[in-house]
Amino acid sequence: MFYFLSLYKINFGKPKITMKKTYKNNRFPHWTATEAAGGFHVYQGKSFESLVPAELIIGSPDWVEEKDFVITAFIQEDGAKCVLNNHGTYDWDCEIGGCDWSLESRLEHVKAGGFEIFSVLSNGIEWKLQDKSEQGEIEKFWIDGDEMKVSVKFVIGKTGCISVTNDYNISLLTPAKKVILTTEDGESITDENKLLRVVTESFELGDCLAKHYQSINRCKYFSTREAAESYISQNKKKYSENDILEVIEGASWCKEAKDYLITKLNEK
Repeated sequence: MFYFLSLYKINFGKPKITMKKTYKNNRFPHWTATEAAGGFHVYQGKSFESLVPAELIIGSPDWVEEKDFVITAFIQEDGAKCVLNNHGTYDWDCEIGGCDWSLESRLEHVKAGGFEIFSVLSNGIEWKLQDKSEQGEIEKFWIDGDEMKVSVKFVIGKTGCISVTNDYNISLLTPAKKVILTTEDGESITDENKLLRVVTESFELGDCLAKHYQSINRCKYFSTREAAESYISQNKKKYSENDILEVIEGASWCKEAKDYLITKLNEK
C-alpha cells in the first residue's frame, strides 16, 4: 500500500516546509486526530479531547490518514520525471533509480526553479499537466497554504485565438466529457449533445442523440440544422439533364463550353 503524505501548510517565505497529518477513526467517524508537537491532538467533532502519543495513531487499524491530495510526480525542465514510489518517497522514472527523496526536498527544488509539479492525485483522479478538464486545460499546479491550486486555460471559440486562465482548488476540477466525434461543420460532440444526421444516398435529414452515434460511411453528422441543410443544398441533385441543356442552350457564342457540358452530362 502506498504511504502518502498529506500537505498541511507550506510557506515559501521560510526555508522550512511544515507538514501535518490528519487521521479519522474507522469506528467513530466523528473522532479525528491532527499531528501536533508531542503526538496528535484528538478531537470529538470540533471539541478538543486530548494529546495522545503518535504510536497510538500511526499504524493503528482504527485510524486512517485523510488526504486531500497527493503529489505523484515532479518534472524537470529537460522532461525527466521524479515519481512517487511505494515507500512514500520520490525517485527518477527511469532505469537509474536508487534515489529516496522526500516530498520536502522536491518542493524545495520547485521553489528554487527548474522543477515543477507534474501530476497530482485528488478525489481518486490523477491530474497531469496539459490534461483537459471541464474547466480547461491544466497549465500549472501550485500550493497555496494547505490547498493544491491549479491554473487552467479555457479556450473561447473554435479558432483558439482567445483564451482565459483561471485558478481553482484541484478538488473542484471535473473530467472533460469524452469527445465522440467532430461534425462536418467542425464542432466537437460529447455523448450529451444532439446531432443532425444526413444519409448521403437519399439526403434524408433527421435528429439523433450523440450517444447513439455510429461511424458509418453513408451518413454525415452536423451540429446545426443550418449546416446540414447547407450540405444538402450543395450536394443533392436538383436539376434534370433537360434543365441543364435548356440553360446552356443560350451559350451558342461558346460552342466549346457547351460541348464540354453535354459530354460531362452524358458521362453521368
